[in-house]
Amino acid sequence: MPARLGRTPRDDGGAASSAEPAPDCTAPYDVAQLERGDAVTGLTVESGTTPEEFTGDVIGVLDDGIAVGLDMIMVELESPALERAGGIWQGMSGSPVYVDGQLLGAVAYGLSWGPSPIAGVTPFSEMDDYLAARRAPGAKQDVEVDGKTARTIARRSDVSRSQAAQGFTALPVPMGVTGVSQAHRIAREEIFGPVLSVLTFRTPSEAVEKANNTPYGLSAGIWTEKGSRILDVAGKLRAGVVWANTFNKFDPTSPFGGYKESGYGREGGRHGLAAYLKGGQA
Repeated sequence: MPARLGRTPRDDGGAASSAEPAPDCTAPYDVAQLERGDAVTGLTVESGTTPEEFTGDVIGVLDDGIAVGLDMIMVELESPALERAGGIWQGMSGSPVYVDGQLLGAVAYGLSWGPSPIAGVTPFSEMDDYLAARRAPGAKQDVEVDGKTARTIARRSDVSRSQAAQGFTALPVPMGVTGVSQAHRIAREEIFGPVLSVLTFRTPSEAVEKANNTPYGLSAGIWTEKGSRILDVAGKLRAGVVWANTFNKFDPTSPFGGYKESGYGREGGRHGLAAYLKGGQA
């Protein structure tokens, strides 16, 4: 699918599934007016709830990039937060992008190869169709690019042409759930997706009790400024691995495994080798 600039807006007569915008809302930007190099701005949240601005410019538009009739806008973005993260991160999914103060669309894709400042934007005018396509059974999560587009991306970033040729992948949409108690299933069972249930606690002992109140125990994480608290709490958590002030970092010399219904045995380290050894005398 070659990149292009400008398109004829389509009208398929489909009914919109979203509410009509308020009368004082700014009209969305007409994608047909886009030119390569047009400046864009946007807002995203790195941490907390305060939005931070990013800037960038348009690289091009992929005809039918997302699906038939659904184009994708390619942009190169920059901001201090993007530099700290090394590029587009998952939490940027849904971040609004503007041209001249008018809404262009939302960040929805990043390069499949890995973090980079190149993002795929879903046009606002096609957002309803995009959401319906994402929900459809068997919907693809990747956007393919041709050789010419890969070369264009490579010229605008630090990625190589072969890396850019891997295309784009849809950014998962993280979800936080508050007001959760131990009685809720979401607090006790594993969820294999970007979902975080948030529970409050008053003391470390209460936090340990809530963390262990589950039939699973694959991993856990502790965030604290006190090293003594890390050692105390880590020894009480029934989890196969406990990270301190980080998460999902692995060392091949350390064992990894689960407790309870999260599995048996260990991988890595001497514990992981034990299953492959047989005792004997020499």
